[in-house]
Amino acid sequence: MMKRILENSGRFTVDVASALEPSEFRPAFSEYDVVVLNYNGPLWPEETRRDFEAYVSGGGGVVVVHAANNSFPGVWGHV
Repeated sequence: MMKRILENSGRFTVDVASALEPSEFRPAFSEYDVVVLNYNGPLWPEETRRDFEAYVSGGGGVVVVHAANNSFPGVWGHV
């Protein structure tokens, strides 16, 4: 739904990154201007978390949708 809404605006090109197995999730964050985070599941692999931290530290944009922040208990300053 979000992909359709963003693309229908005519302002965005949207790719959806997913993996059937969370341990295999490792998108190339650096290829994007903004990550729209709509994920509520198991913790990402450590490599993926490091990649994401580097992306954000380097100026990459992030939009967290609704309860997507619930996916990372004890990580990134939230308990």
